[in-house]
Amino acid sequence: MLRDEKKRRIYFKLMDRKLTVKTKWFKNIVVDYFEGQKKRLLEGLGVKALKADLHVFNQELEIKVAFDKFYPALLEVMKEAGEDAMKTDFDFSLSGSIRSWLDERVRIFSTQINETTFKELKNQFEESTIANETREQLVKRIEETYGDIKKYRAETIARTEVHGTMQKGTIEGYEQSGMRVKIWVSVIDSKTRDAHAGMDGEEVSINSAFSNGLMFPSDPSGPPEEVINCRCTI
Repeated sequence: MLRDEKKRRIYFKLMDRKLTVKTKWFKNIVVDYFEGQKKRLLEGLGVKALKADLHVFNQELEIKVAFDKFYPALLEVMKEAGEDAMKTDFDFSLSGSIRSWLDERVRIFSTQINETTFKELKNQFEESTIANETREQLVKRIEETYGDIKKYRAETIARTEVHGTMQKGTIEGYEQSGMRVKIWVSVIDSKTRDAHAGMDGEEVSINSAFSNGLMFPSDPSGPPEEVINCRCTI
């Protein structure tokens, strides 16, 4: 079916609608996580005006909380994508290898988002100390930092992780249903990477990498410039 260009366009619209719905759902989970993190940080500050002391930001704890919140949600995304891809009477199997892949992926990005947040907060704490600000002024900085996270980062985090998980689930579903090939389906519009636009319709065996080195769109093993905000599908 996907060897036909017109059918690829129809298929992409279907997949993009699914991605949009799941991204919105997962974004709410991401925002809820950051709201909880902000609350824990402010409670850690207590009533004193801390300066550059960011010991109240417990990265180890935050990574665990993130994993516990994100893993079951993305496992659901994976399962739905696999079931949609199979289109057979057989059930999609969430095998040990699939769960291990997702476990590793969620641990990595939970660590990454907290490292980024820590750096942002560290800058705010240091600037607050230099300006000899009050606790109230420091709290305002924290509130603004998390406001920016919800406004700018949450959407990118949600879309990137949901897309990669959906694509992994799709290819696993293909394999379990006995498919032997996969076809790259690009978004053909002004926002599409030139390299990805040129890959539209590229066909390889199910266990081979595409010409850009990725096993599937948003493959987390690929470089950021190939992965972040990618909308392609298989």
